[in-house]
Amino acid sequence: MKSKIKIILAFGTRPEAIKMAPLYHALKNHPEDFDVLVCVTAQHREMLDQVLKVFNIVPDIDLDLMEPGQDLFDVTSSVLLGMRDVLKEHNPDILLVHGDTATTMSSSIAGFYSNIRIGHIEAGLRTFDMQSPFPEEFNRQVTTKISNLHFAPTKISKENLLNENILDKNIFVTGNTVIDALFWMLETIESDSKKKAAVTKFLDSKLKIFAFWIVRLTLGLSFFFHGWGKLPLPPEKLTAWFDSMEMIYPDIIASLVSLGEIGAGIGIILGGFISGSFGAFVTRLSAFSIFVIMIGAFYLAHSDWFINENLFKSEQIYIFVLSIFFLVNGNNK
Repeated sequence: MKSKIKIILAFGTRPEAIKMAPLYHALKNHPEDFDVLVCVTAQHREMLDQVLKVFNIVPDIDLDLMEPGQDLFDVTSSVLLGMRDVLKEHNPDILLVHGDTATTMSSSIAGFYSNIRIGHIEAGLRTFDMQSPFPEEFNRQVTTKISNLHFAPTKISKENLLNENILDKNIFVTGNTVIDALFWMLETIESDSKKKAAVTKFLDSKLKIFAFWIVRLTLGLSFFFHGWGKLPLPPEKLTAWFDSMEMIYPDIIASLVSLGEIGAGIGIILGGFISGSFGAFVTRLSAFSIFVIMIGAFYLAHSDWFINENLFKSEQIYIFVLSIFFLVNGNNK
């Protein structure tokens, strides 16, 4: 009977857990070949637990090392000593670590000291600057030096490893496991009607808010910069145009239009940040100002556009329609 390969997956942060989750499930799908143990250091306790729950991972070993006010010295030494005891007790055939955290480096050192083979997931990422990112660049370079198997996400990562004299036969280009995590999550949601409904409801509510703000910002910023472009006051071109229309006080009217556009643009955006009836009032007042300015623009400057293709090819009709939307809806999404 073929003996199983005993594997320990060691990680401690949320990003590590997300990217190790697909590997965990893939190995678990072959119980006849692999005896898989998950050891978490809980370098990031709360955030880690959230991911473990989402990906249906129950740690076999939880070092629970997170302490208030801990620094790199605390984390590094705690993980090293904790993993020493874990590896001594379970004696795996291979230790798999991910990325470039303190857990990654310290677990790797513990594995090296214990004469256990090490596999490094997401190997070969480099900036070649030990201070950026700090201490991640140091952590991953140290891990590379003592790993036996290197699972690189890209060909560039593989080239980095080859340039550091890592043997080609020990490097495997696997892609980024975060993509596998995404597909695993999509399949899980698709197969569970309750989860699918909950996610759909959540995304629908968030997308409505997102879309509402995109519309608000589009209107507010376009009107603000339209007015800002007329500065300094009085705006010469607009003043000259009003003067050609034989309007009284053309400089004052041109200045008021410019300030009105700037104020209305700011008001549309700020109204979204103000809760309650006052926020709705600010939004509606700003929308009304835009509505009036646009009516004036259509009447005075573009009267020949009325109900023809020029009207609908211009962005001004969309600004006009959006002003009506906010005038009617206020802050209602």
